[in-house]
Amino acid sequence: MVADLRSWINSRAAIGALCLVYCLFITYYFRVIGLHFQNVVGYGYHSSELILILTSFAFNLIPVFILPLRSQRVSISILWIVYFLFFVPAEIVPQYLVDTDPVDVLWWNALLLGGFCATVCGHYVPVINISFPKASLGTWVVGVCTIWVTLMVALVSTFGTELNFASLDDVYRVRGSFKDSLASSGPLIGYLVVWGGDWLAPLMLVVGLVMNKKKERLGTVLITLALFLSLYIYGIAAYKSVAFSLLACVAFMYVVAGRVIVPTKFFFVLMGIAILAFVLATFFDSDFVWHQLLRRLIISPGMDAAYYFEYFHRSSTPSGTSAPETICMYAYGNQCSANAGYLAAAYATAGSTGVVMFGAIAGIALWLVNSLTRGIPLPVLSGCFLMVAYALSNSALGTVFGTYGMLLMTVSIALVPLGVFDARPDSGIERGRV
Repeated sequence: MVADLRSWINSRAAIGALCLVYCLFITYYFRVIGLHFQNVVGYGYHSSELILILTSFAFNLIPVFILPLRSQRVSISILWIVYFLFFVPAEIVPQYLVDTDPVDVLWWNALLLGGFCATVCGHYVPVINISFPKASLGTWVVGVCTIWVTLMVALVSTFGTELNFASLDDVYRVRGSFKDSLASSGPLIGYLVVWGGDWLAPLMLVVGLVMNKKKERLGTVLITLALFLSLYIYGIAAYKSVAFSLLACVAFMYVVAGRVIVPTKFFFVLMGIAILAFVLATFFDSDFVWHQLLRRLIISPGMDAAYYFEYFHRSSTPSGTSAPETICMYAYGNQCSANAGYLAAAYATAGSTGVVMFGAIAGIALWLVNSLTRGIPLPVLSGCFLMVAYALSNSALGTVFGTYGMLLMTVSIALVPLGVFDARPDSGIERGRV
């Protein structure tokens, strides 16, 4: 008993130390970026009081004691991604941006903590044995390929075959043409584009890789179709997330596999990207990784959450517009959609109560996903649900369920026969391998 307690304390203390380093990194990084915004763009960056900095660090360390460290449930990967990409930045960044009383900032930090802890609770609810029909492998592949063909026919008939692979620094010109075409084609086409990039392509790629390892020739077909679909969507819409998503899904599968616990791997991956960004910026005068990757991953979610809190703490969404459009005009001075993480979006929708309520709903959703995907190895599930986790860090909960394909991914991966993964219905307690 004493040995188990000592082991628990040591493991949590080690993860807490890594998370503290991560908090220090984000603080330093945002101060550098914040000064740039202040001097060049004019955003309202200001210094923070020491008590706010220390308190935000303390709030960030509390979830370390309740987040799972070892599990075969996909919620462990989703929760740690949301923690690193949304929760920590959303706790730290507002104190440097929000023009309000420090007590209000502390209230916001406590509110986020309550909502996130409500989500974490969903991981610990015992999974239930949901009788979900499994398709044969051939039927599943035919079904997925039929969906792929239908989606491609709809997209090609709308956008044609002329693709524009814009530089990642110049995507908005292509997006302008994409939005013009989308405006005349109806909302369904917009959903198909997002579903193709965030649901269908990752699903086909991950399952195809597993089948390839088992010498199944159809695996190569699925991988090829997934790559083609992603390239096509990037060529018509210039979504940067689609450009990186398949590579990220594959990398994530292999990062999760193994004996090292999930949060440790996430931390070192993010720090590795940070070191690469520093080297490129210092010795090669390139801010590509610094600006295009790190800023988008860990600073933008914190900034948008801060602006959501600042605006909706005092006002409500004007009629005839959405919260993302309102914040984009308020914070950035142009017409766009500044989406924020699921808890910040909940605050805009239902205030303080909404943060805890939607946090609990997200926890229930994770419990259902865990139950429906029971027995599928964690690396496979992590690769499939990577974009869902990323969407939770940048979008409202309802948008994640529908637009970004959380429901579709859960049902489609649950239909795959477990034999494809060499898994059993009761294998959820074992460590999966890719």
